[in-house]
Amino acid sequence: MDTKKCLMVLALLVPAWLLGQNPEWVVFNSTNSGLGDNDVRSLSIDNTGVKWIGTVNDAVFTWDGTAWNHYNAANSYVFDDYILCISTDVQNNKWIGSRSGGMSEFDGSQWYFWDETHSDIPDDKVYDVQFEGTLKWVATMHGLASFDGSVWTTWNTSNSQIPAEEVRAIAIDASGNKWIATWGGGLAKFDGSTWTIFDKSNSPIPDDYCISLFYDGSFFWIGTSGNGLAKFNGTDWTIYTTTNSGLPSDFVFNTKMEGSKRWFATGGGVALLEGTTWTVFNPSNSGLPGQYAKDIEIDASGNKWIATDQGLAEFRQGGVLGVTDPDKPGNTGNDVTVSPNPIKDYATISWNNQGNEGFYFQVMNAAGQEVFVKTNPAMNQAKANVELDLSDQPSGVYFLKCLINHQLITKKIVLN
Repeated sequence: MDTKKCLMVLALLVPAWLLGQNPEWVVFNSTNSGLGDNDVRSLSIDNTGVKWIGTVNDAVFTWDGTAWNHYNAANSYVFDDYILCISTDVQNNKWIGSRSGGMSEFDGSQWYFWDETHSDIPDDKVYDVQFEGTLKWVATMHGLASFDGSVWTTWNTSNSQIPAEEVRAIAIDASGNKWIATWGGGLAKFDGSTWTIFDKSNSPIPDDYCISLFYDGSFFWIGTSGNGLAKFNGTDWTIYTTTNSGLPSDFVFNTKMEGSKRWFATGGGVALLEGTTWTVFNPSNSGLPGQYAKDIEIDASGNKWIATDQGLAEFRQGGVLGVTDPDKPGNTGNDVTVSPNPIKDYATISWNNQGNEGFYFQVMNAAGQEVFVKTNPAMNQAKANVELDLSDQPSGVYFLKCLINHQLITKKIVLN
């Protein structure tokens, strides 16, 4: 089969976004998917698993695993293309904050919005929305606000002890205290009547300019704008920077929790902290498309969804596995074998071909570069095999991606 015919077959057999990607990483961008803007700022995964994606230049996109949708001023009440935050409440309503268009809500069928012109929201720049029962807590450019569906209440530097006007993030602890990350005033705790301030003048917080805040049930994780990350339990502080830890950047945009693991979206990629061990994922050592990771969400399967300045990334540790078409006989990873493995130059890939319509194989090196490809749209034998030739490749770890009967299977190959 010549090269042109092979490429035509591949286009028919394999979804475009799967081609040429690292087995553990899938990247969605404006050239290979329905995502219209590569500069992704914010993420939310709703109660049904749909990904809500806020961009810098083209408002909101959704991805349900099959279809893309786009919401902007032309078809919704999202009136600014620059999205700062998306939050999902327990009723599965989406709350969207923008740079200059106020706050929007979508309940699945109807849109609502609040801006300075039509409501008492204190500012049209909305950084964060958090929930306490039916009450919404809103971080804005000009104060902290609460909204009960009818009435807005605002705390700012004119009417309260809030340490700074600009509120970047909110966390609510088990006692109902509101903790806020401010731009210029450090961290503040509000119990409904009294404000307690933690800034550089009275605490070890590394910077008064805070850009993210996450509460994991025991600790608050405070991300700063260029001076690292603080961990605080109400009494004790631990500070992480690029000089005293494995943190890849002192700009920490978001934190998420996965059991005992903590994931950080930073200006130097994604960082994972497990106990005292740091692991960093960046464009040089992984499939992460952009250095600036602005947000991270973890879905029900443990996959990490990462907003970057070069597209949206899905990270599935252990390899990307497809979903078997229920109308056709399927294969499991155990049906595909590589023998021998580890290999020396050559190996045979074998699989049970019963009920299959064809196959596609791709082998990639650790850098994500394709080194071997093989396809056949009409392989009908009961048992099939393909000879793998890596004699021109250096020793190392390689990844085999097999698309057989609508299922994507991955295997690790060691070349000695």
